[in-house]
Amino acid sequence: MGYLEIYMIYRFFYLNFGLLLKKLKIMFYRTNKPTKWNDDRTREGFELALLGLTDEEMAKVMDVDINTLNKWKRVHPDFRQALIEGKDKADAKVVHSLYRRATGFTIKEMHVCMYRGRVIQTPVDKYYAPDSWAANKWLSVRQRNKWADVSRVETSSTILNINKLDLTGISLEQMKVLRDIGMKQALTQHASIN
Repeated sequence: MGYLEIYMIYRFFYLNFGLLLKKLKIMFYRTNKPTKWNDDRTREGFELALLGLTDEEMAKVMDVDINTLNKWKRVHPDFRQALIEGKDKADAKVVHSLYRRATGFTIKEMHVCMYRGRVIQTPVDKYYAPDSWAANKWLSVRQRNKWADVSRVETSSTILNINKLDLTGISLEQMKVLRDIGMKQALTQHASIN
């Protein structure tokens, strides 16, 4: 056999079975990949959930497939609970910050200045006024029916059903207008009467 015949056989098998082999190789690699589970994954999952990562993002950080992460949640209840608690704690922190921003808050700061060569530190209460955007966001979630940003369009339609229309004494121009606005039925009835 010559090089050309070998190449043709290779090309035939590659085109017909190459993509299938690649898919099988990917499936085999995914199913036989080690799961990388260790007891530290619970702590790591909790911390990643605190950062606000989604399950897909956590899987990428942990260098596993999303299916593996979902399997860990089913098999290891402590891991699942850690993710739930981390997400709840992160959400609660954001909710608390949004609430404070919506209602206004005061924080204590230390004002530092220099006077005649001496550093003077003075405690100061700094007030942050309520933010209208944060208040609107809070209320649109908590009282959706009153505060949601929904535009309502009310339409009304009137259906006019005319059975008989007297068109005697209508000029030719008025007939054309009636035809243009779609009153064909009235015009055909008028034509049959005349």
